[in-house]
Amino acid sequence: MTAESLAASIRFALTDNVCKAVKEMASRIATEDGAASTVRDFEVSLEIDEMRCHVCPDRLAIWQETNSGIHLSGLAAAVLCEKELIHPKQLRL
Repeated sequence: MTAESLAASIRFALTDNVCKAVKEMASRIATEDGAASTVRDFEVSLEIDEMRCHVCPDRLAIWQETNSGIHLSGLAAAVLCEKELIHPKQLRL
């Protein structure tokens, strides 16, 4: 970079259009909730809904029944095993 190109860049950065655009960007950034956005992005990338129990959707699944492929929470797996609707050997983590 030369002194002339640096001076031209500074002049450009100080133009009304650039100043206006920077102010608008700063305003948008000020209204963002970075932590909440990060959590939402993280949950989307995890595909959290795909990890839900098929019997109790408010719980996350930790087991998969091998015959049907359904996802089960610990509670759902325990109840189904206790009622002898599935066998514990049919479950995998």
